[in-house]
Formats: sequence, C-alpha cells, structure tokens
Amino acid sequence: LFLVLLILSFSLITTFANEDINVYLDGELLTFDVPPIIRNGRTLVPLRAIFEKLGATVDWDEATQTATATKDFLKVSITIGSSNMACYYTYGDETTIENYTLDVPAMVVNGRTLIPLRAVSEAFWCQVGWDGTDNTISIIDDNYDLTMLYAPGGRSRAFSWNSVCSQLAVGWYEDDTLTNYGNHFDLDSNFICQRCGSFAPPQINMTAEEQLIARNVQYINNREVWHDSTNEQFILTFSFLDSTQTIDIASHAAVCVWIINDNDECVYSKTLIVSPEDFGYWTKTLTGAQTYRCAIYINDWELDYGTSEEGTLYFSIYNDGYFSFDTKALDIDGNLPLKGSHIELPALPDIISEYSYDRQILTSYKITDISYKINNDDLTLYFSGEKTYDQKGNNYSQSCKVGWKLYDSEGYVVKSGTFYTPNVAVGEKFRNETSAAYDCIKPGENYTLKISDVD
Repeated sequence: LFLVLLILSFSLITTFANEDINVYLDGELLTFDVPPIIRNGRTLVPLRAIFEKLGATVDWDEATQTATATKDFLKVSITIGSSNMACYYTYGDETTIENYTLDVPAMVVNGRTLIPLRAVSEAFWCQVGWDGTDNTISIIDDNYDLTMLYAPGGRSRAFSWNSVCSQLAVGWYEDDTLTNYGNHFDLDSNFICQRCGSFAPPQINMTAEEQLIARNVQYINNREVWHDSTNEQFILTFSFLDSTQTIDIASHAAVCVWIINDNDECVYSKTLIVSPEDFGYWTKTLTGAQTYRCAIYINDWELDYGTSEEGTLYFSIYNDGYFSFDTKALDIDGNLPLKGSHIELPALPDIISEYSYDRQILTSYKITDISYKINNDDLTLYFSGEKTYDQKGNNYSQSCKVGWKLYDSEGYVVKSGTFYTPNVAVGEKFRNETSAAYDCIKPGENYTLKISDVD
C-alpha cells in the first residue's frame, strides 16, 4: 500500500508540480486559460492556443477526438490518447506523410486538450530551449540555426530580440558575418534588422593603407545614370576626388540607392557596398574623355513594377568616419518596368446584329473569339466570328458593325468604338480582324470590355 501511494504521489508531482511554467514565443510571454503541465519530463500546453500562436489553422473532429493544424504546406494531426503525431507535407499535387512517436500522448485536463510543446513546435520548424532554473521555455519561430542565441550561457532563458541584438553588440556571439553587419542578423537590403528594427550600417573592413586612401576622399563627381537596354539594366556611376579635385580615388563605400517613379511609387531600394574593384575607366559620350568611376548595376528584374516608366533615382554615399555625401537626385526618362493591365472579355459566343432605323435586322454575326494586345497606353482588339444572317440573302456579301465599350475598374467608360467586319456572306468566317484604341490604358488598371448591337 505504501509503495502504491508513493507511486501515485510521484505521478501527481510529475504532472502538476511545475504550475508556473513560462513559455515565450519570439520573446513574447504566452498566456493560457489552462496552465502548462509537466508529464514524464515533457511540457504539455493547450492545443488550440499554441497552434494558433504558431500561425496555424486548427480543426477539431469530435468523433475521433483528433485535432489538425494547417500552416502553408504542412498539416499536423494529433489524437487524444495516441502516441502518434502525423505530419502531412503537400507540394503541388503530391502529399507525403511522416509519423512521429510522442513521448507523452495528448490528454484532456480541465476541459482543455493539452499536447507536447516541443514536438509540435519543432514540427512547425521552430527551435525550443528549456531553462530548468526558473521553468522557462523559449521558442524561436522560423527555421534559423540560432542555438547560441538563447543566452550567452547556452540554449536556455527567454529573451526579446532587442536583447539578443544588444548581446551581439557586446560580442558574446562571435560570427564574422554578424560582426560585419553591425552585430545584427536577418537584415533587409537596407540593413534594417528584421528582428529588432534597428538600422545596422555595415562596418566596412579596410586595411591601414585603404583607410589612408579613404581619408583623402573629399569630393564626388560624374554622377550619372542611364539604361543599358542590351543588358537590361540601369548603370549608376560616380567618381571620388581628393581635395584638389584633380586626383581620382578608388575607395570602399556604402551606397544607398532608391528609385521613385513619377507616381510616387518606390520601385527599388537597396544599400550596396562598393570596393576599389568596382572602379574603372568610362568614356564620356559627348567629349570622349576618359573618367575613372565607380559603376553600380541595377538589373531590370530587381525593380518592382509600377505605374510610370519615368522617375528619379536618389542615392547617398558614406563611409563612417571617413566621408559622407548628401543625397543626389538623377532623372530617369524611361524604362522603369510597368505593371500589367488586364481586360475582362465578354462571354462568347455571342450574336451581334446591325439594325435599320425601323429596328429591322440587317445583318447578324456570331462573335466566337476576342483577344487583345496592349502596347504602352494603346489597345488593339482582335475579333473572330461567322456571319449568320443577311436581310438581302445568304449569298449577299457585306460588312456588319459590332459596338464595343471599355470600362475601367470604377465602371467609367474610357473608350468606345465600332468594329467593322469584312464583307462576307452567310456562313463565311473571319479571324483576328482588328479594332484599335489609343491613349486609353493605364498600367496596373483592370478593365471590362462589352460588345453590343449597332443601329
């Protein structure tokens, strides 16, 4: 009897002793309506709460006591009382299944389904750390190898991303890549840390000789931008000069570049690091003079699509502690990529007729296909069809009119016209006959085309 009581007591302690378990997800302390418990060395938390915090959609099947959580191409299935966790990975039309054995099955506690925290978190590509000194669990979302980022002491302790970046700044995490980028990681193209939001300007590594060269940079010249249609790229150039403005200098620098089109849309934004290897001789088009410049290449595919081909390129240049130049604006006269426009076409086939003044049908055509081509702001419509009726008889050959209107996304008529078919007899067909409209298409706009009878 004593042994039985001892075993039951130990089981209760194992299950419910650690009531104050703190769970952090990316530095945020999570709260649950039923507190986490520890069972056989595993922490269990409320199913719906943790799945939804991980960004998954949860479904519950009462009949089978099974919960499924879906996120992107992954679906996880857990059944109460079962030690199996099924993971379904769907890529296109193919789905693969992997089964995992849980150390502790899902269970119901105080009306809530509790599931093993580590198993489900890692199924969704998260990392999990445990600090037994104060019962703290840290979960890092996304599949980063951040084992050392839990704390200077190892894989433990809760954290906020601001504190992680602060710890990086004092140097407890040694990594050349992080050091080069201001002791931050996961930076965007403008060196903004995506975890703490701080600007992390690149720390440019230079030799003693290169530092002496950088100190001599006093002026900037030959700031130009043009489009190379052959290689489908914009080329930005500039020169560094010494205090006499006579000696060209090749130096390391950070260059912030952004392009705003004439409709105030930012289509490019990036901070680039240049080195002496990016400098070379360029020939001026008008004078033929040789100038020593740095060249930055911006490929067309790197730019976002906008609603204007023209705009302005802005750029600033600096090398902390050595030189800094104010923002310069250069005009771009074309070649910025444009958003595509779409035209919703009418349902076909459709019978279109031409009427006399007294509403008698003169001719009828069955329109079987309509297509279109957009060239800048011009539109060409292509009609195909078959003549089905002629008041003057089946063998009479004449043209028929088809009315059309083009509506923008707000329902306004932006263009209308009449398409004239070729002279054909009843039963004869025509293909890709054209009707053109000019100055009517705006980039990125959606339109609707309607066709109608004509008097």
